[in-house]
Amino acid sequence: MQHTNYPLVYCLWEDIISTDSAWRETDDGISWVDDEKSLVRQCGYLLDKNDEYLVLVDSYFPNSSTIGAVTRIPMSVVREMKTISVENL
Repeated sequence: MQHTNYPLVYCLWEDIISTDSAWRETDDGISWVDDEKSLVRQCGYLLDKNDEYLVLVDSYFPNSSTIGAVTRIPMSVVREMKTISVENL
């Protein structure tokens, strides 16, 4: 597959979080889970998107099928996605 342009996007998505295995009080555990530490802000080139997931890459060669650092994000955890304008670059 050879493409010369993938849209650059900003994606806000929610990741799984886990603590160390330390013992804690129930209230501390609940307040930790309610924190927004699990929100990930990521920019990348949108390689693919369907009802199940989207695929971002951090780099690509414009006249080749070579891409770098692929991230697959389930659509169920995506909170926001916006296209970033790069027309002046």
